[in-house]
Amino acid sequence: MKCDHPSVTEGAWPAEALAITDAGRTALAKHRSEVAEKKGRQRSGDQRVIFRRDGDRYIVFLGDDRIGFVRRADNGTWNHVDTTMAHSGYAKTRERAGQLLRRRYERMVREGVI
Repeated sequence: MKCDHPSVTEGAWPAEALAITDAGRTALAKHRSEVAEKKGRQRSGDQRVIFRRDGDRYIVFLGDDRIGFVRRADNGTWNHVDTTMAHSGYAKTRERAGQLLRRRYERMVREGVI
């Protein structure tokens, strides 16, 4: 593949050295398809985290299950607490706090705790 673009041919590298090989082109196409597949794939039973306001806090639901609550702290972060009151933490955004609660809830379900 030859390139006639002046910025490519003027430098120390000839255009032939910059040309992609067939193996490189195949590997790049494979990589791009894998990335696109991962982005498009969703987990089975994938549900969104839903926030419902309750005074100064938001109760977090996953489907019909209440998985915890989040509230804004004085320093601007979001404090999240799971339903068992055994785990809490802070996150920068409400959505991230919900993701962390969801991850904890799914792990507890896998382990048979709840």
